[in-house]
Amino acid sequence: MPGTEARAWYFSPGGGLSGNPPAGSNADEFTWDADTLPRTDFSGDTAAGSGGLWTATPKYEWAQSPPGSAVSYLTAPLTASTTVIGAGAVNVWVRSSSPNIDLQATISEVRPDGKETFVQNGWVRGDERKLDPEKSTALEPVLSLRESDVSPLPADQFVPVTIPLYYQGHAYRAGSRIRITIAAPNGAQPIWAFDQTEPEGTAQVAIAYGGDTPSNLLLPVVAGVSVPTALPPCPGLRGEPCRDYQAFANQPAAP
Repeated sequence: MPGTEARAWYFSPGGGLSGNPPAGSNADEFTWDADTLPRTDFSGDTAAGSGGLWTATPKYEWAQSPPGSAVSYLTAPLTASTTVIGAGAVNVWVRSSSPNIDLQATISEVRPDGKETFVQNGWVRGDERKLDPEKSTALEPVLSLRESDVSPLPADQFVPVTIPLYYQGHAYRAGSRIRITIAAPNGAQPIWAFDQTEPEGTAQVAIAYGGDTPSNLLLPVVAGVSVPTALPPCPGLRGEPCRDYQAFANQPAAP
């Protein structure tokens, strides 16, 4: 879109997202488990009946991540309405007890009225993290997915992993905060899920940030977009889940 700029928010201590990377290196960890949450966040009429999936406000059951099952980072309240149009990426430094893990990133808006609106997801398979350098841009990373580029995740060091985000068009209102949650896949889509996640069982996953490991959320922010309407009802955006916001405390990683 004309006027698009790549804006980065960096993972910071205390579950923060800030405009500048923190000076020191830190890390948070979680227990990867694809069975932690229900596979989907909707049950009921998948057509246009009462509360159905193709109505304006389906009856979603978007579950919260239990403590220790994810990491989550949150910006300060936005000083101005911020419009995001396009794809984007979550660039993280990962250490894993398993040589292959599937990661899911969830972007949401934490509103000043205590509600949280789903915005978008992104996914990556850890050993297929290699990007195609000819096709990729910062705001639209493209995975190689070539067999020759498959590389196991090391258990004893952090390596960079980019989680491509699907396209989004969302106006974050002034006073809201942008949230990124990283966990095992599933739990955030209405009727489809991943059946063959990696690994089988569980794994310990650490995310490093700051210093030489500047993990960040990178979004395509479009300047000059007027957002004249007030904060919509919750639920109110067509087809988007909305729930009560619950604060999340990250678990510091072991050395």
